[in-house]
Amino acid sequence: MDNDVWRHNIVKWLPAVLHPESRGEVTLDPSDPFGRPVVTLGYFTSQNDVKVAIRGLEMGVAMADELAKRGLILDRTPIPPCRDFEFATREYWECAINATSYTLWHFSGTCSMGKITNPLAVVDSSLRVIGVDGLSVCDASVMPFVTSGNTNAPTCMIAEQCADLVRARHGLPEYRESPFPEPPFQDPPFSEPPFG
Repeated sequence: MDNDVWRHNIVKWLPAVLHPESRGEVTLDPSDPFGRPVVTLGYFTSQNDVKVAIRGLEMGVAMADELAKRGLILDRTPIPPCRDFEFATREYWECAINATSYTLWHFSGTCSMGKITNPLAVVDSSLRVIGVDGLSVCDASVMPFVTSGNTNAPTCMIAEQCADLVRARHGLPEYRESPFPEPPFQDPPFSEPPFG
């Protein structure tokens, strides 16, 4: 898009593949436990993910065609690396996906939870690392699949559950008392109910 387009009212369509089939990998060097892990993202290694992304882009074009009746004009300026392909063809979309896709930073599943018999499982249902005593994992990495929404809330839930599990393992009470004193209760500044 040229710089002038930003001076107008625009609609930006950003489809997302919420439940990707593609899988990446994190590997460690067994000879150097302090070495950097090797992260292979594996984006769009599943053709189904490519199809889902293309379908999302096609929906955006269909929406733009409908909104054209109200004066919205779809900018069909080709993405620079995709200029050799006709706009909106499968080849164009595949090129566009490869050239412009980016992460939403919701990585998960690198220490996937599962049954001990699952060769891909790293932690059990109690968040303990399989085969390692005294070690638990408590973050989004234990999710076997990425969630449809932001990973923050389920990660907080995992942390709460892990805290309860660790306390139970050590015979600690479920909840600790707050170190802060309760504020003194004050009566409201009115004598009758406000909506009475």
